[in-house]
Amino acid sequence: MKINKKQIVMLTLSLIVCVAVYLNWKFLQGGEYSENVTETSTNTQENATEQTDNESGEEEDDKKTLGEAQYVSSTGTSVEEYFTGSRLTRKQSKDEALELLQAVIDNESSSAESIEKANAEIVAIAEDTELEGTLENLIKAKGFEDCVVFISSDVVNVVVTSDGLTQEQAAQINELVASHTDMPTSKIQIIEI
Repeated sequence: MKINKKQIVMLTLSLIVCVAVYLNWKFLQGGEYSENVTETSTNTQENATEQTDNESGEEEDDKKTLGEAQYVSSTGTSVEEYFTGSRLTRKQSKDEALELLQAVIDNESSSAESIEKANAEIVAIAEDTELEGTLENLIKAKGFEDCVVFISSDVVNVVVTSDGLTQEQAAQINELVASHTDMPTSKIQIIEI
């Protein structure tokens, strides 16, 4: 089997797009809030009981309120900065992928099949970008202060600001995302900040 330059270029671009999507997904999975809300709530309540037992000798001022998810960063990033940074990172990843795909389209030596695949990926990225914005606006309309949505081929991550996400609120978000993405609720992760 003979491999030509066009196939190598397409393979390289596909690999770069996959790496960008993986890094975006991995960025979201890096925090302690990467589990589904129901699992997080259960674990947090169990940890709160253990933590209270362990800290019984400390002063009241030194105790943390457990059971409430909070974004914690060693660099002192605020919640607002987190959302701004996440949106910027998401946009940069997609812009880089679009540039690479556009390079395939603009390359005179690209085959018709490569150009067709690149166009299809550009359309898919544009659709995901539009859907992420729509979902963010709809979730905010449900009463959440801020949120950011990340859509990939196998999972949808929704990061919301909340002082304690109820099961009802989580169900609303799950239903909203599932109805717009055709993603099963088992593949929708809600991360609370």
